[in-house]
Amino acid sequence: MKPTSRNQQFAQSGIAVLTMILLVVILLAVIGSVVAYSRGSPTSPADQTAKLMAASIVDQGNTLKDGFDLMMAKGTDIDTITFNLTATTGLFAGTTGGAVDQSPSADSVSAATQWFYAKGGTNAKGVKITGVGTAGSSYALLLPNVKDSVCKQINQSLHNVDGASGIPASTKATPAATARVIDAQLDLSSTTTVGLLDIYGTDISGAEIDGWYMGCVTTTTGADKNVYFNVIKPI
Repeated sequence: MKPTSRNQQFAQSGIAVLTMILLVVILLAVIGSVVAYSRGSPTSPADQTAKLMAASIVDQGNTLKDGFDLMMAKGTDIDTITFNLTATTGLFAGTTGGAVDQSPSADSVSAATQWFYAKGGTNAKGVKITGVGTAGSSYALLLPNVKDSVCKQINQSLHNVDGASGIPASTKATPAATARVIDAQLDLSSTTTVGLLDIYGTDISGAEIDGWYMGCVTTTTGADKNVYFNVIKPI
């Protein structure tokens, strides 16, 4: 067997060194990407919890809305649907109803609460939002006492609204309710005091609410007392 020439040995050594340098460069690039992603993404337990709770609230609202849609698809008039267990008309009435009642996680709200039904249409106790329906009183689902951090995550995920301006401001208190049905219309589109929650104009604190069928708005009741809404049927 012929001995390897000195030139061949040098060439092989050079290739090995270049290979090692290339591997180090790739490794540094991967580490840099991971560090950059970590810095740009919320990783604290509080942030992760807020994201999970926001997704849970949106999912629960959609589940209840799907229940209304199912009952209406079967021929039940929305004005006859009740937000209870009443046989044949109740949303939660077993085989004749359209959904199972939902309970928000304690981590998503600042105080014990439940979902409420804002009965719109001729009942005029729904939600009024510019760009949703034709300025009538829309049927909607409402969840009060939503935490600030969760409310911001909801609006960020649904409408790409971020930062301190992530919650549209209000000058009214959390809406009153009787037997889980809202007692007054919520006017989210004008300065007219129509209901118990009034959002001014179309651009509040940088948060655009025109055309929102779902979203989270603040109230004057205090911190962590926001209201999430999901329009069931626009009017």
